[in-house]
Amino acid sequence: MVVSMGIRHKLNILMILTAIVPLLIALLITHSVSISQRREIIGNTFKQLSEKARDSIVMMLKQDIESVQQLSVFPAIIEFLKTNNSRFGPFDMTKVNVIDNQWKNLTMDDPIIKQVLDNELSTTLRAFKIVEGSFGEVLVTDSDGRLVAATNKTTDYWQADEEWWQKAYQMGKGQTYLSKFGYDESAKVHSLDICVPVLTNEPPYRVIGIIKGVLDITHLFDAIENLDVGVGGNAALLSEGGKILTSRNEVPLRGYTNRTLIPNQKLGDSGWFLAKGEDDPDMLVGFARIAMRAPKLSFDTAWSVIAYQPASYAFAPVKKMIWMVTVPGLGLILLTFIVGLYIAQKVFILPLHQLTQGVKLLPLSDMRQKVQINSRDEIGQLAESFNQMASILDIRSSLDKLAMNMLSNLNLADILDSVVENLRTLFGADTATIWLTSDKNVYSPSMQNQLSINSSRGELHLSAKSCIQDELDCLKNADNILWISQIAEKNEPSLKNDFLRRKGFSSAVSTVGYPLLIRDEFLGVIALFNCNKISFEEFRILGSFADRTAMAVQNARLHLEITELNQNLEQKVLARTQELELANIKLKKADRMKSE
Repeated sequence: MVVSMGIRHKLNILMILTAIVPLLIALLITHSVSISQRREIIGNTFKQLSEKARDSIVMMLKQDIESVQQLSVFPAIIEFLKTNNSRFGPFDMTKVNVIDNQWKNLTMDDPIIKQVLDNELSTTLRAFKIVEGSFGEVLVTDSDGRLVAATNKTTDYWQADEEWWQKAYQMGKGQTYLSKFGYDESAKVHSLDICVPVLTNEPPYRVIGIIKGVLDITHLFDAIENLDVGVGGNAALLSEGGKILTSRNEVPLRGYTNRTLIPNQKLGDSGWFLAKGEDDPDMLVGFARIAMRAPKLSFDTAWSVIAYQPASYAFAPVKKMIWMVTVPGLGLILLTFIVGLYIAQKVFILPLHQLTQGVKLLPLSDMRQKVQINSRDEIGQLAESFNQMASILDIRSSLDKLAMNMLSNLNLADILDSVVENLRTLFGADTATIWLTSDKNVYSPSMQNQLSINSSRGELHLSAKSCIQDELDCLKNADNILWISQIAEKNEPSLKNDFLRRKGFSSAVSTVGYPLLIRDEFLGVIALFNCNKISFEEFRILGSFADRTAMAVQNARLHLEITELNQNLEQKVLARTQELELANIKLKKADRMKSE
């Protein structure tokens, strides 16, 4: 009978039979420089982590700025502001003061409020807010600072006395302006204002209005909260004076960080330093300042990302190593060195070398390619865990790429094809199916089956898209329909790894289904019939992907609705133009008859 020896016993044998003396000699030689090297490594690591978070925040900010800038050149907004006086009348400061004083007390039914919130430009702003998702409020003023459109009622009517308006207007020259961090009372979010001028679309270019997007900055905090800074470490996003905007271990927005952790301006835009405190422990701090520089862009916010760890934790591995190797026996080590080296090579170094080589080759090959180690100990278990992790990373990475592609694709049929085909491939499913709600048969070209379900919300009409046409009949199975109905009724995911094999699903041993939800709105169900058992981690990944699929489906639907609205508007404009031309012809004819 072969007894499996654990890695702990192997390490004990290795420590007894191998090179403690050479290690001790090497330790004595390198002791004087080991602490400084460790400090340099961790300092640069924290610097890189801070830069990574900084770059992620800057990227997201640039995307949000570009969204508002694209909105500012939208032809409908420019035309609306050009004809502003015909809607709101010429600028009268006395009238503006009267409205501004009454503004807070006006109800939503008041004609003044409805004139601002119920026009076509406000409708466009609300659609923009829904699609972008990260703005708490969007508003537009004319060149005099009067509020002409907004997604919701603002705190003030006249905006020209506000700093953000004056910065964006820039005495008529116009520039993109990002305000300081604050709390927006209108939008009820911790925000950063993105203010963009609206210019005429023909020379001479002049400012005819200002767009202000109140950006909810909480989505920027994910870049901080996802940083791994080790045991006892922390990461934070700081504003002016060291105020904490968010932190992995501290309550955000309720205090300031230790003054010693604030990076000095002399250290540059990024780097690391050792913070020494009188009463507090020494800290290794990496930092990166957030700066955005572009023509006609004003950014007053001084933010910094810091990642730090107590020096005692950072140097603990070195001290631990010194303590562990100071034990003895030069005679025993010298006698057993050769034998210990041979055993280590066979039972420890070789398996670790194989695992290391597998890790190095991972970026160059398929992440599902397994590292083969036949050792039946902790190293073998580590290899198996690594293989499972690589498989999960492959699925997560593929689904992340798919989600990004979906969010940039507004064609519903393409989204559905991509979802079912990729899910079947990634999860090894017999069948991948997506069911969507449909009041009409609007998905007929791409959907292959329909289903009606009586639920507490009334009768739901679902259309199915499957990546395997031959097995579509199996979707009509009564048990499967009941399973889909339960997910739709409860709005809860389902995982079954004891699925009975049925006709049409010859190799399926598990089923998993997730409802597609946007807030509380039910959009449909993603269902997989799998030939392998689905792990809980895969189940969670599918859940995250289902949320992003729901968002992509919702975006595609909104795009379809906006397209239809634009088409209807163009038809109405064309019909109105024809009526005006006909009326003009009649007037000319009447004038000619009158003159005769």
